[in-house]
Amino acid sequence: MKFAVLGLGEAGSRFANDLAELGHTVKGWDPNLRYLLNKSVYFAKSNVEAVKDADIIFSANEKEAALDIAREIAPFLNEKQFFCEMNTIAPDMKLSIAALLSNAKVNVIDLAIMAPVPPCQVMIVMSKHALSENMRFFTSSSETALTSGV
Repeated sequence: MKFAVLGLGEAGSRFANDLAELGHTVKGWDPNLRYLLNKSVYFAKSNVEAVKDADIIFSANEKEAALDIAREIAPFLNEKQFFCEMNTIAPDMKLSIAALLSNAKVNVIDLAIMAPVPPCQVMIVMSKHALSENMRFFTSSSETALTSGV
């Protein structure tokens, strides 16, 4: 699978590195990279470059930037992609992001990271609505996408 990780801070870099170690193609972007990346993680030139051709997009950036980043990448997304909003932001902001991305017909999933990062084996929780709407994604890829040592 092809992943994009937007925001390569403490959590995002961990997800990117673990997914790369599992053999997935990973592109990431962060305007202020501070964490080491696995040599297999491609550091893109922008958020837009990172999301092109990605199957799954993890938005793990700073909450203040979440809406602007969604607005930036929206024209480049499509109905075959999954946009996983992982930021700790208010429900109204998550709904605003989902509404903004609805024109791109991308599948928007609200994910919550349920422990500090690291340690290993961080649990990720997905909303019930997202699970029911995106069952085909999770039946085919949940083991590698969401339990990657994270």
